[in-house]
Amino acid sequence: MHDINLVISSLRGGGAERAAVELCNGWVEQGLSVLLTTLSSGEDDDYQLDSAVKRIPLEVESESVTALSGLLTNVNRIRSLRKVLRSMPAKHVIGFSSTSNILVILASMGLKQKKLDSKGQAHKAYAQHVVVSERNYPPRSMRSQLWQQLRRHLYRFADDVVVQTQAGAEWLRNNTSAKKITVIPNSINLPISSGLPIIKTSELVPDNKRLLLAVGNMHRQKGFDLLIDAAVQSNLRSSNWLLVIAGAGDANWLQDLIKERGLDDHVVVAGRVGNIADWYDRADVFVLSSRYEGFPNVLLEAMASGCAVVSFDCMTGPADIIEHETNGLLVQAENSKALAESMNEVMSNEQLRKKMGINAALVTQQFSTDRLFANWSEVLAKDGLR
Repeated sequence: MHDINLVISSLRGGGAERAAVELCNGWVEQGLSVLLTTLSSGEDDDYQLDSAVKRIPLEVESESVTALSGLLTNVNRIRSLRKVLRSMPAKHVIGFSSTSNILVILASMGLKQKKLDSKGQAHKAYAQHVVVSERNYPPRSMRSQLWQQLRRHLYRFADDVVVQTQAGAEWLRNNTSAKKITVIPNSINLPISSGLPIIKTSELVPDNKRLLLAVGNMHRQKGFDLLIDAAVQSNLRSSNWLLVIAGAGDANWLQDLIKERGLDDHVVVAGRVGNIADWYDRADVFVLSSRYEGFPNVLLEAMASGCAVVSFDCMTGPADIIEHETNGLLVQAENSKALAESMNEVMSNEQLRKKMGINAALVTQQFSTDRLFANWSEVLAKDGLR
């Protein structure tokens, strides 16, 4: 029997995917036997697993056009996952993200019970301990009412629900049937891993420009439209600052918005950047404009790199990381005018930037990988795995 089977949709670029890989790699370094199961085929992975982690691609990630096709797709996903849980049993099965959590609970039903043979001897259980992990602010992580109701009623079947912030935990207590909730924030793992594509900062940012950096995928969640609104209201166009937005996804809509708002010479969309650590090092200020988060890895990475940061006080994560006016600035969520004012304050005050940058780097102590694995060890120790 394996020690852990972590289940996630894919290993395409994203904070949850990176966290999953770092956990799996860390566990095998500790000598544990680890499986990582994805709904995807694995052909478009962006993160590298340790060779000791056994990868199981289910290839059941197809999009559904109708309600019926969606039902059939998810029945197939559950059956495929259940087959893996039976054929490659693990002491701990961990769902990683809201949809995967539901699939894990449904696929593991009936497999946790040890069946007795005619002599009263217990056969081995296929899954002794089921853990689900929310990787975003729970009320914003599911659009479908059906999936929301499934989560509400099914979380009681999980032995533990892991969430990244106290605010997320409180919401789960009030809105789901979860019996046990554990808060485990993300960690910062230095040096920050690098991959492709490599985009040199000098290719996009002239030496005489100061860099205001934002990082995230092109989903509405990341609030880059709000950031552009703030840029218009800020002093960006009359300064020697350049705003660069880096992240994967279709950025055509963002390019159109930048042109429409007359910011062509002041805002650059870099696309996906594999060497993001180089960009944190080059940045003078990092800005987070998200409408919501689970626990923003990019904010933690930027601060660990010594960036002065400005962030919306969105649900959830920034307030758990930033001490306002000490290691960064918190701004009323989705308030572009307030964001512009804070951007101006930091861009115009070098002394403030230096002070916040020095203090920001201390997050490496508060959110260390040692603490992360110690927290997860407490969850896994319930079944005797240490």
